[in-house]
Amino acid sequence: MISMGFRVKLLLSMLAVVALTAAVSLVISLNRVEQANDRLFRIRVKEQLQYLPREQAERLNEAQAQAAQFVQREEVQVALEQKDGNRLYKLTWQAMAPVLAESLLKKLIKAEEQPDQPPVIHVPKRRFRITASYLVFLGEQGEFLLPEGSINGYFQSRGQREFRDKIDDLYQGLVGLNKSATGYLSVGSQNGTRRLLEVVCLPVKQAEGGRTVGTMIMGFPVNRRSELALNEISDLSSGVWVDGALLSSTIVEADLPKVEKWLRKNARAMKKPQADKHEFLELNGVPHKVFVAPMDSHPALPKAHKVGLYDWSQSLAVQSEIKAQILGIGAVMGFVAVGLSWLISLGLFKPLRRLYRATMQLREGDYDVRIPVRSNDELGRLARAFNETAEELSLKNRYRDVLNKVADKEVAEELMAGNGHLGGKTHEMTVVFCDMRKYTQITQGMSPEQSVALLNEHMTALTRVVHEHEGLVDK
Repeated sequence: MISMGFRVKLLLSMLAVVALTAAVSLVISLNRVEQANDRLFRIRVKEQLQYLPREQAERLNEAQAQAAQFVQREEVQVALEQKDGNRLYKLTWQAMAPVLAESLLKKLIKAEEQPDQPPVIHVPKRRFRITASYLVFLGEQGEFLLPEGSINGYFQSRGQREFRDKIDDLYQGLVGLNKSATGYLSVGSQNGTRRLLEVVCLPVKQAEGGRTVGTMIMGFPVNRRSELALNEISDLSSGVWVDGALLSSTIVEADLPKVEKWLRKNARAMKKPQADKHEFLELNGVPHKVFVAPMDSHPALPKAHKVGLYDWSQSLAVQSEIKAQILGIGAVMGFVAVGLSWLISLGLFKPLRRLYRATMQLREGDYDVRIPVRSNDELGRLARAFNETAEELSLKNRYRDVLNKVADKEVAEELMAGNGHLGGKTHEMTVVFCDMRKYTQITQGMSPEQSVALLNEHMTALTRVVHEHEGLVDK
């Protein structure tokens, strides 16, 4: 087992405290920064989600209100019930001109039937007109009602056929509508790109609340001007994910497949709350945070999601800077802790070392050793207690020496141990009385020192014999 000294333990303890403090500070700081950035990100996303469709929604509501009035006309209901496609589209041309695209208006009626003056369309200043480029009527059983003759060619174009194919896949939900419904579809355009449509579906019912005799469906291309404007003033690139395709005018075309792949990978997670908490999407070496929010869409139409890419590199750079600062401060604190622990260890180690050396001397029998008392703290009290203990041991040692000189060693030990009792005891014993013959004559001419030496020599031999027989020397 490895034995560590006091200084090493103290140093490691200080470093552990500093490391733990730095780690906790780092985690808390990065978490707070992440929460602040995420909160700011959510606020921006919410503002942009509210702003992007606002202008379009206002104009679309106007078109939807006009279409709602149109489907309530009795002649429209009769034409739809009779499956008169030509009549339906002629009525549409007459009543719905302000909300129909020019290309559709020109094809809705035969050239010889067109009046000299086209319908007057009033557009407020500083506003562009939102118009429907796609129009179709569904019969009561979901069949398409198309005009006959030369104008039918317009409805056989690639984009119009794709629009009808998508509606055909959804007709079961559309013919059962009780009220108007809106949603989103994507169709191909003439230049080969995908186009986002906002679809408005209005059920046509018989007068006085009878059965539904058909459905009028219009497709309005979504204007991307506001999306482009937001992209210019912020780091947000947005688009719409519908029908398994991502449609965007702000996301770089080369990045669309990567974003679509990410969306498919996280499709299931996006249905859960807080669906924007996914891994970052890296595009051209730049990390992006992706938000996905469901758009208002009727269940009978495909589900659409608003998708946004936000450049998260600046936020990560701030986090990295904070991380570096905290680690730097932690390193400085580590050096400071090493210095403080060294100074503290000196203040503790020197008194302890003195105490250890004095204890070893005391153990070896040096009862005169003392430790200088230099403080009134615990170490000072410990040194004072050691000195008192050494003094007591020194005194006991002197008592033992004195007793050993005047009494038998065994008796002295009993007395030092506190086992002596007054009153005496009754024992059977053998007493040896020894007298030196002619002692007076022998010592008459000796000095006192010589007399004592003679007695000691005699008593040493006698004491040895007494001790061999487990006896005691009294005198």
